[in-house]
Amino acid sequence: MFDVTWLPNPFHHPNYKDLSGLDLPVQRYLLDQEDSELWLGGVVLTLRPHPRRCQRLDGPGRVSADRRLVRAHGER
Repeated sequence: MFDVTWLPNPFHHPNYKDLSGLDLPVQRYLLDQEDSELWLGGVVLTLRPHPRRCQRLDGPGRVSADRRLVRAHGER
């Protein structure tokens, strides 16, 4: 569990009120907030498994979950 109370709550924004965090517009809105990508990068580094273990979990030639996350939101 992470404290993200420093982020604005999309529920209070009229464009995102009826959406959830699974919806791409909400994800983009949150990632556009100042320091959100820096914070998320720190979380990913903290939770990222050791490369050897990651290779064992994902299998040879597969991309680890943290790279899929970055790709889903677009690299900047």
